[in-house]
Amino acid sequence: MDDKLTGILSPYNPWWGTVKGIWREDIPLYRRTIVEMVISDIEELPQTVSVTGPRRVGKTTALRQVICHLLDNKSIAPERVLYFSFDDPEIFVSSELQREIFDRLVACSIRKRKRSNERSPVLFCFIKILTV
Repeated sequence: MDDKLTGILSPYNPWWGTVKGIWREDIPLYRRTIVEMVISDIEELPQTVSVTGPRRVGKTTALRQVICHLLDNKSIAPERVLYFSFDDPEIFVSSELQREIFDRLVACSIRKRKRSNERSPVLFCFIKILTV
């Protein structure tokens, strides 16, 4: 992954630096049933799980709780969890740039997986993905 892409992604993925860091302080202890449903779906259908709903109902919080669960209980390496918001101001202005970032993220993940002969899953958590 190139430096510019890493620079865009790093703030969204604080667990790359420290799994048990202060980034967890904003995540509530209470978990809605959707969190358990997403965890179950990821385990049963390890391809695509979609979380949709109206604005401001807790989709992002639920996904962060899922990430915490996977990091803490499923031994998923932090670098195998990638979270990104497509309404990031740096790329929001251009649907072409959104498409390019999406394609590069997937391609980078595939290359990395082939190089390391890794079989554990890569978890992509994309939010606000409306036009890609």
